[in-house]
Amino acid sequence: MHSRRPLPSKRRGLDPARLLPPQLGRRQGSAQSFVDTLVATSTADPIRAHFVGQRDARRRIGVYVVLSGLLVGFLFTSSIAWVALTAAGVLAIAEAYLQPRSRDPTVILGYVDGPLLVMIGGLFVVIAGSRLTGLPQEIFDLAKSIKGVGLDFDSPKDVCVFAILVLILSNICSNVPTVMLLSGQMMKLDPSIVVETGWVILAFSSTVAGNLTLVGSIANLIVAEKAARTGYEFTFFRHLAFAFPTTLVFALAGSLLLFYIV
Repeated sequence: MHSRRPLPSKRRGLDPARLLPPQLGRRQGSAQSFVDTLVATSTADPIRAHFVGQRDARRRIGVYVVLSGLLVGFLFTSSIAWVALTAAGVLAIAEAYLQPRSRDPTVILGYVDGPLLVMIGGLFVVIAGSRLTGLPQEIFDLAKSIKGVGLDFDSPKDVCVFAILVLILSNICSNVPTVMLLSGQMMKLDPSIVVETGWVILAFSSTVAGNLTLVGSIANLIVAEKAARTGYEFTFFRHLAFAFPTTLVFALAGSLLLFYIV
């Protein structure tokens, strides 16, 4: 009875890695390294691409559904903050679920821009403190001290002065905090005053004011930060050169147009 011959690799000391095709290289790693290399260069690529494509498709569908729910919530609910927070939570949970099993789902927290959130939160803390000091009332009194201005929004001069006031404040503490600063004072106005025009002018001028300078809107700062990462320096004065004249024209002309329409 013949004894079993040893495998050629054991008999001759042949390295199994030499059995690999040249394109796989001469990897001397573990068995898992061999499997990883084999899978990466085998017919598993179309299969992997299929599953990745399915995951991306589910991600897109989920985003569309959440965005639709967000818009509906903005239109038909009174708590915008809770609607936005709920949408963000649903997206975070869905993204964690769609992560590959080999990947830690907590990596999605790396997508959160922490410094930006701290800056926004800090601005609102400062604005809340400013409202307690009576600063909004002093700002309104200062505007009313101008001859012919009563801030009752019944004349083009009132509208233009208020629009310029919003422009200045928006480029000191950003446009959203400016709205929070002035809205409390707007709510104290005499109901007999044409306040509807005032609210419209506040919304319009604060939005346009964000374009005046780089610090006028947090969106501008985000753009500048992202551009800097690609090597483009979006400086304050480079932005001011084209934004300053156009913003002034749009803010004043638009406010007057709204005055006559509303």
